[in-house]
Amino acid sequence: MAKSTKKPNFDRRSGRPQTLAESLRRLTRGPFAKQGFARQEIITRWPTIVGTLLAAKSCPERITRSRDALSGGTLQIRAESGFALELQHLAPQVIERINAYFGFAAIERLTIVQGPVPSAPVKKARTLRPISDEDAKAIKAATAGTRDPALAAALEGLGRALAQTTPADLERS
Repeated sequence: MAKSTKKPNFDRRSGRPQTLAESLRRLTRGPFAKQGFARQEIITRWPTIVGTLLAAKSCPERITRSRDALSGGTLQIRAESGFALELQHLAPQVIERINAYFGFAAIERLTIVQGPVPSAPVKKARTLRPISDEDAKAIKAATAGTRDPALAAALEGLGRALAQTTPADLERS
């Protein structure tokens, strides 16, 4: 097999290898900029910024900057039809949360567009296999020498979780 001649991505300033997050930020800068998103965090961190309830029923679509570029922009949000009126009443709190997250007045106004919101993919609940008596005894024996009872209980729980995990679960991780 031929060796790859491609050099790994290095940070030009520090000379250290770039993290995956840094590489993705660099690669997605163009597509996000076309929709007005100078920083993609407002999309990727939407549930963190506005909370899980609001994030489940809304999603940011684009940011329109003001002409003077000194004041905040307008964020267009898509919201489910039954939730749009509720979101309109919560607009001051949403703007406050967004601006607090970024640390400056990034958003001044919200416009709300009614429509379907993409839902998060539903994850299947994993099926746990039963622990055999041999595994339970081995876990107990492995944690028996631990002096701290809280640590022993935590290690025993970890051992049980690992014993119940199937190889298919490890492939999905």
